[in-house]
Amino acid sequence: MPVAETQDEIRRDLFCQECGYNLRGLTGDRCPECGHSLEAVRSRVSRLPWVHRAELGRCRAYWRTVWFVMFRHKRFYEEVARPVSYTDAQRFRWVSVLHVYLPILAGTLLLYALVWPTPFEDAFFDEAFRAVWPMAVLHVCILLLLAAATGLPSYFFHPRDIPVEQQNRAIAMSYYACAALAWTPLAFVILLAGLVAIEIQWNIGEVLIAAAVCLPGVQMVAYGADLGRIGKRIMPLCRRRALLREITLPFMWLALAGLVLLGVPFVVFSLVVIVSGLF
Repeated sequence: MPVAETQDEIRRDLFCQECGYNLRGLTGDRCPECGHSLEAVRSRVSRLPWVHRAELGRCRAYWRTVWFVMFRHKRFYEEVARPVSYTDAQRFRWVSVLHVYLPILAGTLLLYALVWPTPFEDAFFDEAFRAVWPMAVLHVCILLLLAAATGLPSYFFHPRDIPVEQQNRAIAMSYYACAALAWTPLAFVILLAGLVAIEIQWNIGEVLIAAAVCLPGVQMVAYGADLGRIGKRIMPLCRRRALLREITLPFMWLALAGLVLLGVPFVVFSLVVIVSGLF
């Protein structure tokens, strides 16, 4: 009888997503602790839909990845067993940032379209000077905040006591955790629906507005929860770092928001006042 081929030894600290058993050194195709299949761990093909966006299409691949990250946790964590493209993860992160920013931009333009005088009125240019540049500064600050807030968590995912290769994979996977931000346009749709409902005197309007206001908070909680699960699943030996991340990250986000949204405009406006006083 032919001798069965032996599987390659797992040469890194990989952990079973069912029981947490360290798979390093194993040559079998199942976890010896719980019997979970290691087929996904041994596969060389990424299951992240975003990686296959050339075949799936960008929109379809993006939303499949959002679902994969948020609701297929164990399958997502197993991706640390193979190379995770840092470039792909960064692109996914920036698309998610745009899902937050573009509705804000659209809402701002809609508001200005409703309240601004027409270009044929004398007050148009005065209003443009007094309102456009402060709002432009605010929007730049919003973009800076989104970029910093989604990049900040990656600093918790490269502890020195794990190999550099695994650090790089953990950092890339932390960028995918911002998938929860993809639902931001839904909050604006619900808000508009609530405003329309109030305008036509439907009682459901206030409920919709309350839901729209609460949804961003739910998104941030989901974002933080996904970051926490990623850290615990792919770096279970780094418990102190996981605890530090869970305690400090919300406060770091709040401090960052205060610094960017209040500090930067204050500095810019102060410079404008100083410069305008010189002329």
